[in-house]
Amino acid sequence: YLTALAEEKEITRILEYLHTLTKQIVDIRETSFQTGNTLFDVILNDAIAKCNKRPRVRIVGRIVDNLGIDEVDQCTIFANLLTNAIEAINRNVEKRDLFIKFYTGKQNVKVSIANSVETKMNLDAKSLPKTSKENTKEHGMGLVNVLRAVEKNRGEFHVHCIDSMFIAEIILPINLKVYR
Repeated sequence: YLTALAEEKEITRILEYLHTLTKQIVDIRETSFQTGNTLFDVILNDAIAKCNKRPRVRIVGRIVDNLGIDEVDQCTIFANLLTNAIEAINRNVEKRDLFIKFYTGKQNVKVSIANSVETKMNLDAKSLPKTSKENTKEHGMGLVNVLRAVEKNRGEFHVHCIDSMFIAEIILPINLKVYR
């Protein structure tokens, strides 16, 4: 397009086009999050892009790029949790908060994803929340899949609700062979 405009000596249109592109690049840079894990970044930025209204996002810490677990399992865990968080944020009229905290120790990484919810959920320690969607045959497996992927990788998965925040916490062992 730029070549065609240049051949036609349309300098004003070229400058307008370049100005628009520059603004889009700046907007992308200002709205993208970098956590230290490329896969998590892609999932996170895609999830946030699907928000009806931009949430208030706060990220504390960084996560290693190579956790030493299968990338399909990482996608299962993080995509399900972030999709659920964004869906809850989209339903919430008053609060749109997403807090992500990483702690990387010598042998484990802990990820906590907290999002605002409309009403406090009553959860007991041994069960996962049920889907809020009408079609329960096609929905409601996301957290079960997260639990399976975490347990497959010898990790722990806990969910709880404090006031109007739903919190999902994952602890995964870091494959030490990757770092030797």
